[in-house]
Amino acid sequence: MAVAKWLTLVRLLLGEVPRLSELAELGDPATGPLSPYVALCRAVRAGDLAAFRAAQEAGGAAFAADATAALVARLRHAVLRAGLARAAAAYSRLPLAQLAAHLGLPSADDAEAVAAKAIADGGLAATIDRDGRFLAASTERGGYDGPGPRDAFHARTAFCLELHNEAVRALRYEAGGGARVGETAEQARERARAEEEMARAIAEGEDDEDDGDGML
Repeated sequence: MAVAKWLTLVRLLLGEVPRLSELAELGDPATGPLSPYVALCRAVRAGDLAAFRAAQEAGGAAFAADATAALVARLRHAVLRAGLARAAAAYSRLPLAQLAAHLGLPSADDAEAVAAKAIADGGLAATIDRDGRFLAASTERGGYDGPGPRDAFHARTAFCLELHNEAVRALRYEAGGGARVGETAEQARERARAEEEMARAIAEGEDDEDDGDGML
C-alpha cells in the first residue's frame, strides 16, 4: 500500500494520471486507504486548482502520516499544467482574466506568469498577446514537433533506409558467395550477371524517382 501511494504521486509529478481502476484494485476509491490519492488524481486530471486544494486539505492528516505531504504540495504545478492544456485545447483565444478564473488563480498577471513558464518549458503550444491580454493557442505545431518525436522519426527512417540497402546488397551478392548446388560455373556467372543487372535496374529506377520528386 505504501508503494502504491508513492508510485501514484511520482506518476502524477511526471504528468501521468493513474486510472481509477488501478487504484480501485487496492480498496474502495471513496473510503479506502487510497481515497486521498484518488481525489488528487481527479483534481490533476481536471486541472482544477480548487479541487486540488480541497483534496490537499481533506487528506492532510493522511499525507502527513504517509510522509508524502511535500510531494503533494509539488503537484500544484501538475494541476496548473493540466488546466492550461485543457484551456488551450478548448479556446483558440482566451483572455488572461478568464484563464485566471479557470485555473483558480488570484489575478490575470499570475495566469500570464504560469502560461509564460509553460510556453518557455515547451509544455504549451501557445503565445501570449500582452497588448490584448489574451492567450492564443498555436495551431502550427505538428505531430513530430519537439526533439523527442523528431529523433524517433529520424531513427525509424534510418532503419528503413538501411533495411533497403541491405536488400539491394543481398540481390547483388549471394550470402554463400559460391555456386548453388548442382550449378555449373557458367550458370553461376550467368545468374550473377542477371542479379547484377536487376540490382542496377532497381537503383536506376530509384534515381529516376528521386529526380522526378525534385522537379515537383
